[in-house]
Amino acid sequence: MAEDVVRTALAALDRRNPPPSVIAGRLNRIMAFLARRLATRRQVIRLIGRLTAEGT
Repeated sequence: MAEDVVRTALAALDRRNPPPSVIAGRLNRIMAFLARRLATRRQVIRLIGRLTAEGT
């Protein structure tokens, strides 16, 4: 898992014009796309806060 993230980040950095941000993993890209299209920024921040708080 961590190796995949590092591999994706390094591949992006090797590009001639690297993007400002990179999302690793197909499911993460889908969730990011849906979050940008279906929810406000405030809703996304609250959801991420809840998801990360549950892990602690």
